[in-house]
Amino acid sequence: MFGVVCTWTGPDGEGGLRLLNHDEFFLPGGVRSAQNQDREPWCFYTGPAFSGPRLQLNPRETNRDLAFPARSARRGFCEE
Repeated sequence: MFGVVCTWTGPDGEGGLRLLNHDEFFLPGGVRSAQNQDREPWCFYTGPAFSGPRLQLNPRETNRDLAFPARSARRGFCEE
């Protein structure tokens, strides 16, 4: 069973909340902070369709400012 990732449109858990439990090809407006409650890592991308620079969020990790508005995200390790 998979968990969820809590994401917010602003840094520090501020702004609109969105729960992710499956890959998101496009995140309208982007997300700026996230808390991974899943057993798997998640990869956040600056562009839609899993493109552009990326940042990995490991299981049980919280990132208060992704340093960019993530436009897509998917479960799994960030690939080189």
